[in-house]
Parts: sequence; structure tokens; C-alpha cells
Amino acid sequence: MLKASPKSLVFLAFIIMLGIFIGFYAWLSFDLKGNLNHSRNERMVLNNLACLDKLNTAITHIERNERPYLIKKKIGSIQEIVKSYGIAFDALDMLRKNCGNQFLNCNDIVFLDSLLQEKKRLSQKVIFLSVNNKPDSALQLLTTASDSILIENLIVQYDGLFKSQQNQLLAVQNLHQLQTVNANRLLIFIAILTILFFGFSMWWLLKQITQKDYLLEENQSYIEIINSNTSSIKKLQEQEHQLAESLKQNNILLEEQVSNQTILIKEVFERIKQVYIGTDSNLNIVYANGKVDVVFGFSANQMLGKPIANYLFQIAGKPLVDLLHNAKPYSGKSNLEFVHPQNGKWYDASIYYAENGISIIIRNITKNKLDQLELQKSRLMYEFISKANEIILHAKKADDLFSQICELSVSYTDILFTWIGVPDEITKVVKPIIWAGQGADYLAAIKNITITDSPTGRGPSGKAIREGIHYYCNDIEHEPVMEIWREHALARGFKSSIALPIKTNGNVVALLTMYASSAFYFTNEQIGLLLNVSENISFALQAFHTEGQRRKTETQLLKLSQAIEQSSASVVISDLEGRIEYVNPAFCNLTGYTMEEAIGQNPRILKTGRTSEFEYMQLWQSLMDKKTWHGEFCNKKKNGDLYWEYAVISPILNHNGEVTNYVAVKENITERKRLEEEQQQMTVDLLQRNKDLEQFSYMLSHNIRGPLTNILGLVAAVKNGLIKIEEGLILEGISKSANSMDQVIKDVTEILQVRKFSVESKEDLDLGLVLESVQKSLVNLISEKNAIIEANFSKINQLFNIRTYLENIFYHLLLNGLKFAKPGQVPKIIIWSEQDLDTCLIHFRDEGIGIDLTKHSEHLFRLYKKLNLDIEGRGIGLFMVKTQVEFMDGDIKVYSEPGYWTEFLIRLPLKQMETT
Repeated sequence: MLKASPKSLVFLAFIIMLGIFIGFYAWLSFDLKGNLNHSRNERMVLNNLACLDKLNTAITHIERNERPYLIKKKIGSIQEIVKSYGIAFDALDMLRKNCGNQFLNCNDIVFLDSLLQEKKRLSQKVIFLSVNNKPDSALQLLTTASDSILIENLIVQYDGLFKSQQNQLLAVQNLHQLQTVNANRLLIFIAILTILFFGFSMWWLLKQITQKDYLLEENQSYIEIINSNTSSIKKLQEQEHQLAESLKQNNILLEEQVSNQTILIKEVFERIKQVYIGTDSNLNIVYANGKVDVVFGFSANQMLGKPIANYLFQIAGKPLVDLLHNAKPYSGKSNLEFVHPQNGKWYDASIYYAENGISIIIRNITKNKLDQLELQKSRLMYEFISKANEIILHAKKADDLFSQICELSVSYTDILFTWIGVPDEITKVVKPIIWAGQGADYLAAIKNITITDSPTGRGPSGKAIREGIHYYCNDIEHEPVMEIWREHALARGFKSSIALPIKTNGNVVALLTMYASSAFYFTNEQIGLLLNVSENISFALQAFHTEGQRRKTETQLLKLSQAIEQSSASVVISDLEGRIEYVNPAFCNLTGYTMEEAIGQNPRILKTGRTSEFEYMQLWQSLMDKKTWHGEFCNKKKNGDLYWEYAVISPILNHNGEVTNYVAVKENITERKRLEEEQQQMTVDLLQRNKDLEQFSYMLSHNIRGPLTNILGLVAAVKNGLIKIEEGLILEGISKSANSMDQVIKDVTEILQVRKFSVESKEDLDLGLVLESVQKSLVNLISEKNAIIEANFSKINQLFNIRTYLENIFYHLLLNGLKFAKPGQVPKIIIWSEQDLDTCLIHFRDEGIGIDLTKHSEHLFRLYKKLNLDIEGRGIGLFMVKTQVEFMDGDIKVYSEPGYWTEFLIRLPLKQMETT
């Protein structure tokens, strides 16, 4: 029989060990692939649950907004319904993409889609009837049996799918857990196989050592034989020497093999990620790998030779120590999961029993444990969300909604206590109104939670209700903000909390606060789901509030309608295009139009043309800026009579600040206007007469006194014999002075004649005809000078004013252009008109000698002011022009370049309102 050499046996052991490790890594790859498949399936089922929850939320929003009277008053509700249907069909599309596998049946999705399509068609009919002022028909359509059956089928189909997906999730999780258990078993089997292999190796090495001892004993017997047989001593010594050398070589080889096997075993246990500890039969530690300091806090060298029970008690307590001592017979395996008291991580201790001691492998299972807990929390939270949405969907009152939400939340083991409070603006505290769960005395034990920025208002509840956003505390035991409430909270087992604001119209009206039994309970996923619940509760409260406001608004509208109907002021409501939608009886009594005749018309049916376009621009600019406009109109009744009214026109804004209509409240002020105009005319007349008297006094003192003084002086000189001249010369001097006095009197008469014309003499004037009339009166002078007169009134040719004044203005400006022409040059005068808003601009431009405005601008229009003494004139023309322009409610400006040209610019109003 062949005997294997030690080297060949070592090589064979290495080959076997290499095969074991290759098989281990192949299995590890297969296990990783299985885990990935299970994770993918689990994500698919969770995605289906999320889509179903999204569908349920959309249907809830549709039911909340599908109220005929709300749709009629609020266009935004239609948009919310359309948006919710879009979300619902998006969720169905996602489900349709995921169906066709063992988790989701496509036929269920198709049936659910058909139900939602039918519901959408019903909603379109409801919206159509509501928008077209048939809310009662829409409401009747919603209350029919077919709608109730449709909603019930939707809920039944949704619940079936949701429960099916929950069962699928549990099945996937169980398969994942089963695979994890099988993987742990295989890992333990490989570890046992490895231990047995290395145990066999150690046995073989010990056998080699025993063989060495046997050879040494034989050597000793040979020595004794040699001593008794001196004749063969030399030969035996040689044999002994050879044998010693052989033993020495075998000993070296055995020691090397033992060392290599020991190093190999240590390297294997040092490379594994788990903690490995081996003991002797007395349970004292004989080996520990380098990972022990992570769990026990001691190095391997510090633990060698010491009882294993001392260290196990520190990390796992009495249960693991009892399992260690009480497991008999010494065979098989035990497991125990525990939480490390220092680092809070989860570990699994596997104990393998043998007659000569035990082996312990401790694995970190924190991630798997946390994943299992998170999956369980997610499943419970999804159940809570689904049931909470059903409660919100069917709730009719806020108190019932709050009570059911609180009771539902504490029905899950992790949530110990839930309460809802409202802010009290008088006492500045959060007043609890509904609560549920264990620890109901907590609210009475703690200090009042305030809504102010004070120590009692800086916890999650106070900050959430004050700032309008959610706040949470995941570690009540250590968070500084919970110092005030920590003792009472921990006494009742509260480890973490979250506060969620509930809003209506953007304002916090209530607060939902929940307490969990474990620290760091509220993850981002949990918070997102709870925010969804708080938003849905806010939406339900908004619907309750809107319904209450609708009833109040209907009552207020009834009161307002009666007040408007009985008001003595005219009230007109129009749409954004100006079409009349409503008029009250006072409007009909004043204008003569019936309500049927007025509705649909534009308020311009009352327009007389007396209000300028500029005023209308100001009116519309104010309304476009969402401001109220105040002003007066002269309007026309149905029979053509004119009347004055004071109007206040305001935009009507919806809750979004958008203009929906315009309302005008108008008071008849015709009589008041007539009295004001009479008083104003009297004031104008008195002021003008006073001015005329001043002017008359001035002319008498400066123009009459001079010639009169000359006459008196000549008479006194002749009478006293002071001068001796011919009588003809005396009479000529007296005649000149008398003629000068006569001209002054004529000028005064002409000036006073201007004041005789009043508003009643105004008429529609054609600028071309006025110019033609003036040219006829100056035809001789124009012909004498061969003057060129060009006129262009194409842009505006009509005015409403006093003919005599306008002809006199044209006369003096044409006369000036002819008189002040350049010597030896044919006079050229250009006249044109243009419109500037509600005024008419008339330009007179000549190419004469010009005016030095730097010298004469201040006294250009003064009476008897002559700018050029070489040219005949009295200095009254420009004074008359300015006086008459101002009397026509206009103004005049002059521009000139000396030696080249002069231009007069007259600005006159286009229209002036006649008195009624």
C-alpha cells in the first residue's frame, strides 16, 4: 500500500480548501442575485401601492370639488377636478405599465380604468350643468343611484387591488426573509465544514508528532541494545546518527506544517467580517479574531484566557449567558438576537457546541433589522393613509373628522398618543380639543403650549402652529427644545413626536401632534406620508369652511340684493367687456330703460360725447390698476334728455385678486350741477368785471389824461396870453389830442365788447371757413403785399367755441404776419392744425422779421406795448388775442428766431359741455 508524503497531504488539503472557498463565493453570487430580484419585486409592489394611494387621493379631491354650487361660483374648482382626473389617469397608466406579472392583473386595471372613465363622463355632465346655471340638475345627477353604484364599485375595486398588493408585499417580504434564513444556514454549514477541515488537519499534525515520539522511544531501545552489544556499537551509532538526522528533518517539517496550518486558520478567521470566539471546555477564551473589539471594546489579546460569560453578559445580558450554560447535551447550535447596549446596533449570536468547548460567531444584523422595521412601518403607514383618506372622504363635520383621525392613528402600536389643538388668539395658547391613546393625562400634566416665541412655544407644536410648517423631534430624551416637557413625555413612553399644521385659506387653524414609542421614528418617508394626510385634512376643512361661507354669502347676497333693489342711487354691474349684467330699479326710473333693454348693452348707450377721451382713459386706467374711480358724467336718457350724475366705479375682485366685474354706483346731481354752474358763472362774471374796471381805470389814467392835459395846457396858455400862435395851429393840436382820446375810448369799447359774449354763444366752427372770412376782411392788404397764405386743417377742422373770438384771433395774427414782413420780401404765412388728446393746436407761422424773446417775452402781450416803433400800430392786437384765447379756456405761446421767423401756438379745447 502506497503511503502519501506530508507535502502531498498538505497540497491536497490546500486544494480541498480552495474548492470550498470557490464554492462559497459561487453561492454568495447566487444569493446576491436572489436578493436583488426580491428587492426589485418589493419595489415594484411598493410602487403599485403608491400609485393606488395617488389614485385614491385624486378621487378624494374630485369628490370634494364636485359640488355644483361651488363649481358655479368658483372656476378654480373645475381646474382642480380636471387636474385630479389627470393625476388619476397618470396613476392608472403607471399601474398599466406594471401589470402583466404575478403581482398585478391587467384585467383589474382595465376594469378600474373603465369605472374612472364613466365617472369622468358623469363629472363632465355635472360641470356642464353647473357652469350653465343648472346646479340643481347637476346635484340631482350626483345623487342618483347610478352615481352611488359607480362610486361604490370604484371603492370596492380600489380596496381589492390595495389589499391584493399588500398581500403580495407580505409574500415578497416572507420570501426574502426565507432566503435570508437559508443563506444564514448555508453560511453556518460552510463555517462548520471549515472548522471540521481544520480540526482534521490539526489531528493529522498531532498524529505526526505522536509518531515522532514513537521513533524516539525506538531510538532509546536501540541505544540500550548497543550498550549491551558493544560489538555493533559503531554500526548502531551510524544508524542512530542517520535516524536522528531523519527525525530532525521530520520535526522541522512537522513544525513548519503546524505553523502554516495555524497561520492559515487565523487568516481565515481574521478575514471574515463576523466576530469569532473559541473556548475550551471550561468556557475560557482560547481564540478571538480581530473583530472582537468592535463588539466587546477589548482586543483579542486582552480577552484570551478569560471566561467568555463575563463579556457576553455585558453586551447581551442574562439571556445569552443562560443559553451558553444551559444548552445540554454539548452538541448542536443555538441562536439569539440582541441589541448592543452601547452602540444600539442589532447582533445575532450563533453558538456551536462541542465536548472540548464552544465556538461563537456574532454577526451585525442592524441593516436587515432596520430594513424589516422600516418595511413594517411603511406598511402600517400606508394602511393608515388609506383609512385616513376614507375617513376624510366621508366626513361631514370637523369634530367627527378630528376624532376619527386621532382614534385611527393610535390603533397602530408604534403611535402611543395623538391630539389635535387649535390656537387661542386671546390667551395665546394651543387649546387641545380632541385626543386619543394612552397618556391622556399628559396634556393636563404639561405646561400650556403657547403660540408666542417664548420657552413654552419653542417645541415642535408651538413652532409648527406659529410658522405654519411641520416640526418633529426624533429624540425627546436628548433634544434641548423638549426640556420643559421631557420628564412627563418619557414617563409615558414618548420617545419622538411630530407636529403637523392644518390650514384653511393659508392660515393655521389647527394642529395635529403625534407621539411614537421609539426614538428616530419619523423618517423622511413617514413625514411625507403624514404631510399628505395633513394636507387632505386641510382640504376637507377648507371644503367645510367654503360650504359654511357659501351659506353665509347667500344670506348676505340676499340682504345686499334687497338693499340695492330699494336704493335711490343707480347701480350698474358689467362684465370685463363692459356689457351690462344688472341694473337696479333706480337706474330704470332715471334713464327710462327697462332692465331687459339695458342688460347686454354697453353703458355707452348713455354717452353724450361731452366727456373727453382723456377722462375715459383715466377711468379705465384706474380700473385696470384695480382702483376705484370717482367722477362726473353728463349722460343721456332714453328720450334724449341730458342729466348729470356723480359716479363711483369699482372693480369686483375674486379671492385670487382677479377682476371679474365692474360695479358703478351713481347719484343724480343734475340740480346740484345747475346751481354750481350758475354760481360759477356769477363768480367768473364778477371777477371779469372787476378786472375790466381795473383795466378801464388804467387806460383812463394813462391814455386819456395825456391828451386831456395837452388840451387843458393849450387852453390855459392861450387864455393867459403865454403863447401867441395862430388859431389854426392851436385847433390842430386840440384836434390831435381829441382824436387820441377818441381812439382810446374806441379801444376800451372794443375790449369791453369782448366780455359781452358768454357760453351760450358757442357753436360748432369750421376752421377753414373762419380763415376764409378773415381773409376777405384783409383782401386789400393781402393783394397789396402779394402775400402767400397756406393753410392745412386736414388733421382737425372742427371746434366748439365762440365764432367772434376765433375770427378776431385769426385777424390779428394774420395782420401781424403781413405788417412785420421782411422789407422787400413777399410775406408768407403758414397755418395748420393738429389734435393733442382733447385739445386742438393751431399754428401761425410767418417768415418775417421775428421777435427777440430775450427782451420782449415778459411784456409781449401787454396792452399798448409796441415792439417796433417804425411800424404803424396801437399795441392792442396781441393783447386782444391773448385775452380772447384765455376767455375760450385756452392758452397761447410764441416761438421766434429774430430775422427769420415767428410762430404762435394756440391751444383750445375741442368740446365744452353745454348746460342742461
